[in-house]
Amino acid sequence: MPYPMDEVIDNVLKGIAKAQRDYQRWSGYWLRDAPEYFLTTYIAREIASYGQQGYSVTLEDGVRGALDEAGGMGRGRPRDDLRPDGKFDILLWWANGTPRTVIEVKRQASRFRTIQRDVARICSVLDQAETIRNGLVAYCSTIDGEPDELKGLLSDRLEAIEAGTRSYVERRGKGVDLYRRKTTVFRTPAGRRECSIYPQAEAIRGRQSRPRVRETFPVGRRRGARPRPDRRAGGDDGRPRRVAGDAGDPGGGYREPR
Repeated sequence: MPYPMDEVIDNVLKGIAKAQRDYQRWSGYWLRDAPEYFLTTYIAREIASYGQQGYSVTLEDGVRGALDEAGGMGRGRPRDDLRPDGKFDILLWWANGTPRTVIEVKRQASRFRTIQRDVARICSVLDQAETIRNGLVAYCSTIDGEPDELKGLLSDRLEAIEAGTRSYVERRGKGVDLYRRKTTVFRTPAGRRECSIYPQAEAIRGRQSRPRVRETFPVGRRRGARPRPDRRAGGDDGRPRRVAGDAGDPGGGYREPR
């Protein structure tokens, strides 16, 4: 059974939230202070937790080798923003042994420029690779300060990142869907400072005639161990709610529950 993309994205966001929880418990510091590879492994582990067979997950695959497997290295000179001598953070594979989804990870995004190189790389991957249908930039944005200030500051930051991504991706002829998990507030042991973290993933997709942007929002308690495509509720952990997509986007979108 194929690994549904909405399940992949949900597990990516779940991995970010778990990484923040554990690193803060172990060290007293927030995820933005951790090595980026720490976050990458948490995300990969959550992706690999899916109970069905027919897929695989790898870390640090070379770009040239992965694109060769995806049928994309014999199609002209690679673009510079592909960074062909580098590595992908995470690669999700189809059951037939070809690459399916590229995932790039950032532990802290404060502006679009922070993720621009990753967004550009994924757009170039979609231009060249035959088997790769989409790519994800997974990140969180962390901000600390007084509780009354956090929500507004974080909202302004995320809107700026989203606007930059939308503008760039649409110029490249691609579509982008934005997925968020609920804000989590962490306090220092002394309680004098608070930190708000917002896990987010940007799914960049090709082969779309009308690129659009959607968002996800936290919902109520999840009912059942594994939701079906028409699930009505999510979990206290912020699992998104899924709704039907348009004719050109069978993957569906997300909306805030009533």
